[in-house]
Amino acid sequence: MEMGTEHIIRLIDGRRAALRISKKKMVNGICTADVFSKIVNGHGRRLDKLEIDALMQRVGCNTKNCNYLLDIDEYEAFMQREHIRNEIETYHRDKQKQERLIKMIGEYKNKCRSGVERQATSYFEVQFMCISGCDEKIQYDKCLDAIKITMPDFCIENLETYLYSEIEILLVTRLLNIIADMGERDTALGGYEKLLWLMRQDIYSNNESMRFFAKIIYDASLIYMERRQYATASQLCRYAIEKLSEENKFRYLSEMYELKARADAWQMISQKGYDMNVFETLYKGCTEYKLYKALSYIVNEYSEEYYNDIKCPMYREYKVVFIGEIIKQRRKLLGMTQSKLAYYINNEIKSGTDEICSEKTLSRLENGKTVTSWKVTRRLLGRLKLPPERYFFDYVSEDYGLINELKDIEKCMAAEKYEGLLERCETVRRSNSWHNYPYNQQYIEKIEYKIKRKNNMLSEGEAGKMLLIALERTIQKSYLTDASCIYLFMNEELILENIIQNMRITEGRDACSTLLKKMISGYDKSCIDENVCAPCMINTKRKLENYIENTGEVERAYGLSSEVLRDAVKHNFLGLIGQCLYDDAWNRAEFNINDEKLRKMLDCVRAVAHISGNVMLGKFAEDLYRKHFR
Repeated sequence: MEMGTEHIIRLIDGRRAALRISKKKMVNGICTADVFSKIVNGHGRRLDKLEIDALMQRVGCNTKNCNYLLDIDEYEAFMQREHIRNEIETYHRDKQKQERLIKMIGEYKNKCRSGVERQATSYFEVQFMCISGCDEKIQYDKCLDAIKITMPDFCIENLETYLYSEIEILLVTRLLNIIADMGERDTALGGYEKLLWLMRQDIYSNNESMRFFAKIIYDASLIYMERRQYATASQLCRYAIEKLSEENKFRYLSEMYELKARADAWQMISQKGYDMNVFETLYKGCTEYKLYKALSYIVNEYSEEYYNDIKCPMYREYKVVFIGEIIKQRRKLLGMTQSKLAYYINNEIKSGTDEICSEKTLSRLENGKTVTSWKVTRRLLGRLKLPPERYFFDYVSEDYGLINELKDIEKCMAAEKYEGLLERCETVRRSNSWHNYPYNQQYIEKIEYKIKRKNNMLSEGEAGKMLLIALERTIQKSYLTDASCIYLFMNEELILENIIQNMRITEGRDACSTLLKKMISGYDKSCIDENVCAPCMINTKRKLENYIENTGEVERAYGLSSEVLRDAVKHNFLGLIGQCLYDDAWNRAEFNINDEKLRKMLDCVRAVAHISGNVMLGKFAEDLYRKHFR
């Protein structure tokens, strides 16, 4: 078996066992249960990125939380998918791209090696057909054929009995939309209800798929409204509103509030026998309608970003980088020549060197000219103190329970419930056979730092020392002052953010801005486009904007805050939208532009703060509102 994927395969199998799902059901259409068992035991054929993604998603793992190191072949395939996504997103504005888009999809289809890759190609074709207004019957047939590539026994009557990857969810959702548009509303509604039942199960309760399920809820609610089943429509909207805010998703949130306000008003009229003239009072007087109006600022002002995938939602892949480029960056950061990395001295050998590969092979690997074996690549990564796996979460373990324990610890921290958390961290550390893995040490040290810092258990000096120890697990501290620009993995970004916060006191804002620009440059250099590391880029740019604004460069800060806000809307991050919009409103106020637009911006921030439970953001927005409008 290919080296570097063992732990993620075992993690998937452990998650499957915990959910009491049979191997046969999980691997349906991807590989056989026998092949999967061989892979778990270190044998069998190679699985590509999309196949492992599909397996993870079928057992409810959020692949957006993973980092990926890909060899040149898989990275080139990923780049083709990204280019096709970008072309589809811009196609509706430029119909001249039709021939180019068809050609790109065809070229990718010819290179597909697995059923999951072929399904991804068919998914692109379905999206293209949807946007270009293709005949519904042709769309239906294409969509059904695409689903059956990995779900050969798919039957719409048994829709709730399958496990789904995110692409499969998108295709099934699109199929139901087509069925509804063709006039078969009962069939579509039956399918929606089965998917909604599935959504409530534990397996998909914390998954990126929620933003796709939101469309299902919205479409189902519209049908219920048509049939005057107002109570059911209202109940569904309430469920979506709760789930979207919990999952930090924004898409469809405004529409859900409006639909709930309408459903509740009609329900009241039908139950109480009120005159129709009362409808407007009930509808526009409720809290949901006011939240809808406030949130509509984003929908209207950034309609292109908001609606770019709302008709036919886009499946995205995040945090993907080419392994050769990463090896080159980290080698230079450590001050290593190619010779030193390829032929490093091994203390266990009395004379000579331990050869990993030739300098020529290393050079070709770094520049994307060759693919080496994973035995070689893994040893190079180990020498560079990099994650040896091709797929990994922020915390590496074959026991999914330990990953969930750390997530729960962080939830307790967010709720400011700190009692016993340090002891729980130590228990996780002792329970994981991978506890000495540098990124695991860094992850737990980051959590322990936050707990101790929040509870005043560290002096300024101790805090700085603890952060440096955590940083040097994976990056030399010389990075803080040299000219290196690298892609930051997992918790490196968060550790650096805390170092920058401390640095502001000792070295000033200019030093902080310089380091933030380095972090942004590292992402720009290593990624094919902004989609790959969108959350990291948005967070880092927000911090840079704050430092720029505080140095008096308000105009430059205003431009950056507007750019970041557009990205937050495009990538559907509810919490970040509120924070970014507040930054933009603050900068607008600094220019003394106290107009109706500023009022709407602050109303929207207050609405987002209320929905997301961000009390501090709500207070800041209220204070700014009072300053300029009361």
